[in-house]
Amino acid sequence: MVLRLKLGSSTARLWTMEWDFTKALSLASEYFKVVELWVEPPYYPNWRTSREKADLDKLLDILVVTELETTIHAPYHDLSLCSWNPIVNSASLKEVEKTLEMAEEIGSKTVTFHAGRMRLDDKGCLDVLKTNLEALNDHAKGYSSKLCLENPQEGYLSDIGNLLKLTKGFKNIYITLDLAHLSLRESDLGGYKTELKRKLKNVHLSALAKDGKHRPLLKETPVLKKHFKVLKGIGYKGAVILEGKIEDKVQIAREITAVRKLI
Repeated sequence: MVLRLKLGSSTARLWTMEWDFTKALSLASEYFKVVELWVEPPYYPNWRTSREKADLDKLLDILVVTELETTIHAPYHDLSLCSWNPIVNSASLKEVEKTLEMAEEIGSKTVTFHAGRMRLDDKGCLDVLKTNLEALNDHAKGYSSKLCLENPQEGYLSDIGNLLKLTKGFKNIYITLDLAHLSLRESDLGGYKTELKRKLKNVHLSALAKDGKHRPLLKETPVLKKHFKVLKGIGYKGAVILEGKIEDKVQIAREITAVRKLI
């Protein structure tokens, strides 16, 4: 079985090549069918400023010219949906809600968001997160864009079983599966085919360095082949978004070659 997917790139990883989100989009269109927009500074510099509308107009114009499909990554670097701090908590919720509204406006299929830092034994943080997921689940009603919670590198939700268990009770909350994060736990997706078929709407793909940073995927691995076999088995047809800082166009070409061997 051939995995029919749309290969894409995050705008964040192209940033150091172009230093301008419009140029990053143009570069992405040379190689990919879909792009994942990171809507937080510096990758989308005027987010939450008076110049945001002008950037949105530029974005819409570029998408018409390039015919790129889009997914969106919500802001998360200094946010947390499981924070005990009510100010941080409220701001984090509003950022995901606003991103969903933007996704609907530009026709993005998914919005990836993070829960924030949560310790394994911190039930209080999990309760706060559940409350916020209830609010997001209600907010997502009527939107065609899908809200997707991503599995993190560490903590309670890095276990794919825990992530699927948490999202099971929310009709409008799906998942983004980061395969690099998953590889840290050496998890086997085979036991979750039924749940993944229902909940999986987006995939992130990269290599992961020892320092925890994403790197371009320049060669296939046995573990990734195993994961892609599961994706084929459930008939996944969504986007696969490449992550990891890119140095030049040669590296992009090498990366695409490696990914094609996986599928």
